[in-house]
Amino acid sequence: MMFFAQWFFVCLLASALMLAIVVFARSRVIAGLRRSHPSRGLFSFSDGYRIRSVDPIAVLIAMEAHEKYRFDLHPARVLEGEKEAMDITVDAVRQAFGIPPFTAPKRPGLTHQECLRLLNAFRVHIALQKKSIEPTATSSPSTAAT
Repeated sequence: MMFFAQWFFVCLLASALMLAIVVFARSRVIAGLRRSHPSRGLFSFSDGYRIRSVDPIAVLIAMEAHEKYRFDLHPARVLEGEKEAMDITVDAVRQAFGIPPFTAPKRPGLTHQECLRLLNAFRVHIALQKKSIEPTATSSPSTAAT
């Protein structure tokens, strides 16, 4: 009887391990299928529940349209620890990225600190995009006399 119980336990563990491997592999394949192509220039981030990708230009337009947020003013004030600037910045990030406030684990939503980190990562992404864009070749007019 003892041997049967041990054998049953080992089989149960093996089945659980196989199931975990299959679920992990499947999630990686599905994540790979959903991953956007890097050449599209999309910005990917976590909304607290899943990975989302957005068009950086649309985010910039939404941030610029925010009634109180200013790119040239609020980031510096956030670094100084000004509470009003933090609240305005977090509100602008939530509006631009379509993210609700954090309410509970395993639900979409970011904390204030996560919103500020998201904005910082977004700014780095934009800076890298600017540096990676190569100017297009243009044809210059011939200066030789014809």
